[in-house]
Amino acid sequence: MPQWTATCLAVAIGGGLGAVAREATLTILAGATTHDVPPWLLLLPINLLGCFAMGFTLMVIELRFHREGRSLLRGLPHAAHLHDAQGLFSPDPTVPATEYATFSRRGKLLSGLLITGGLGGFTTFSTFTLDLVTSIQQGHILGALLNTALSVVVGVVLVVAGMACGRMCRPIKHTTMLR
Repeated sequence: MPQWTATCLAVAIGGGLGAVAREATLTILAGATTHDVPPWLLLLPINLLGCFAMGFTLMVIELRFHREGRSLLRGLPHAAHLHDAQGLFSPDPTVPATEYATFSRRGKLLSGLLITGGLGGFTTFSTFTLDLVTSIQQGHILGALLNTALSVVVGVVLVVAGMACGRMCRPIKHTTMLR
């Protein structure tokens, strides 16, 4: 099976599972409330959990599968490496090309399944924006602004926190990742 086909299949499976998990979580949260809660307040914890999970999952995949010395996050200043330095991004030893090819394929599959598919299906940006428009149309301007501020600011903080937690999950010895 070609790599792109396998990756698309992983994204489709992850997206389906993520969307089902979102709907189940929304149902549980809606059932747990006794008051009339605005829809955005039910989506907020899902999106914030998704932000943390996104940072965590990205970092774990980066540390395990993108070890050719350059990170997928290389667009960030000073973010070209991940291991063995203070801070979130640091130098990483190079994996031989023959072994990296295996890591790269598995990394793409995991990224497609967990990040693009799973967390993309679980989090709700399109629903988030629709709820903002609905809130504004109903005259709930303060709620719309609060939702936007909490989602964006706290979301960014949680992505960084997830990355920091994911970094702590790295193996102690680099050679253990090659087995």
